[in-house]
Amino acid sequence: MTSLCLHENATGPLSIAMSNNVKACDELMRWFKFSVKRSSDFASTCKSMDYAEVTMKELCRTRWIERIFGINIFTSYIACIVQTLWDIVHNKSDWEYSSKDKGLAMSFLKGIQTYPFLLSLIVFRELIGLYESMTRELQGIRVDIPRARRAARSILLQITEYRTLKLDWFCTSIFKHTDAICLAARSQSEIDGNIFFIRPVPPRCAARSVFRENHRPENYAEMPIKDRCEWFYRVSLIIPILDSMQQELQTRFENDDAVEAWDIAVACSPYDQIRE
Repeated sequence: MTSLCLHENATGPLSIAMSNNVKACDELMRWFKFSVKRSSDFASTCKSMDYAEVTMKELCRTRWIERIFGINIFTSYIACIVQTLWDIVHNKSDWEYSSKDKGLAMSFLKGIQTYPFLLSLIVFRELIGLYESMTRELQGIRVDIPRARRAARSILLQITEYRTLKLDWFCTSIFKHTDAICLAARSQSEIDGNIFFIRPVPPRCAARSVFRENHRPENYAEMPIKDRCEWFYRVSLIIPILDSMQQELQTRFENDDAVEAWDIAVACSPYDQIRE
């Protein structure tokens, strides 16, 4: 389900970009983990910046819910990651690196120091976190069909609530988390003499076509730059993904064919007592 909504069947330029950013995050963490030199430099950087020692964790290939741990490590240690890449590019590391490694480090450095990249990771982390409770419950020993159906319905209700009643709160919390990460990383980098400054920049918007999702409102010219950026990612990334997740859950658990299949599965359950 998560793979369909957030990765494989991502539609729209920003949804596809979010999928690509998650892949880039995984590639960068694997680039650090499977090299003794790069792992050593990262550990030294964490120690010098007073961060707790941590091991880079690549994103899980099979259990999507486990990817949240890798994303949390990346967002929490992004200042250390940027500093390590900076040292590799500018020959300030204790190790010698080839021109290929320096080129890759420069590419990673330019890619992760952008507001859309960090925002897409926060959106991915928050949305995949909605499935965490359901996944833990379904992995239990005594799980059965009715419990699984109730868990899926609870997630559907929560996503529907985020899409309707709590949309403003959900979007605001995502933007606040992104700004907090940017501010923390910038403060630490200023102490260490590095340059880490990410500011929200609104992309180009349609000025005339009223049928495009990013058609700007009437007061767009009077809006502050930060508000323009938040408005754009709200209507072009967050809302479409919530709609996609809601549609996938409704298709699988709320239509007539799905309900009939669930009833047949319950009737054929091996358990003697089925609790609704």
